[in-house]
Amino acid sequence: MLEVLSDFIVFLGWIWTNTIAIFKALFLPVQYIYTFLQQFLASAFANPVPPEEIWVFNDEILSVFNSIPYFHILISAVVLGIIILMVIFIIKTFLRT
Repeated sequence: MLEVLSDFIVFLGWIWTNTIAIFKALFLPVQYIYTFLQQFLASAFANPVPPEEIWVFNDEILSVFNSIPYFHILISAVVLGIIILMVIFIIKTFLRT
């Protein structure tokens, strides 16, 4: 009798665990939308962070970039090269059709 009661209790625990898992899976999209909207509205109405706080680098990092001669020219050349590659890709794509 105790074995049957034990098996029944284990079965009820299994049913309860799976029922909770099913409800969590059903409400997961609702929870995701709620969390997204909550964070979106909190960040939309928050005071903007000034750019000085975002782009603050310590002296060690600045010394690395300042030690590279003509670093701003190198960055401009890399960006120009990427733009040229993108233009070539777009032209090839349009000419293919």
